This record gives sequence, structure tokens and C-alpha cells, in this order.
Amino acid sequence: MFDVIALSAVIGGLLLLRVRQDDPEAIDQTAVDQLAEATLRMLGHRCRHGNVRLM
Repeated sequence: MFDVIALSAVIGGLLLLRVRQDDPEAIDQTAVDQLAEATLRMLGHRCRHGNVRLM
């Protein structure tokens, strides 16, 4: 069950990044950073809020 939830989160994140890439004004940079942090935490990486920047 966790695998399905994790996969759904990753797919949703990839869609968010795709929308951000196509239209940077549509998605706030903070949302992209929070997604990066959450994905890293899901993969077992310890990160502090505001510690990760993708773009």
C-alpha cells in the first residue's frame, strides 16, 4: 500500500514540475522546493525546511 502512495506522490510531483517548466508563473517556487524536500524525506534523506532548491 505504501508503494502505491509513494508512487502517486512522485507522479504528482513530476506533473507539478512539468507545469512549472511549461509556465513558471503558474506554480510558486516555494511549492517546488517543498516538493523537493518531501520527496527527499520520502527517500530517507534528512533535510531541514528551506535547505533544498531545485530551480
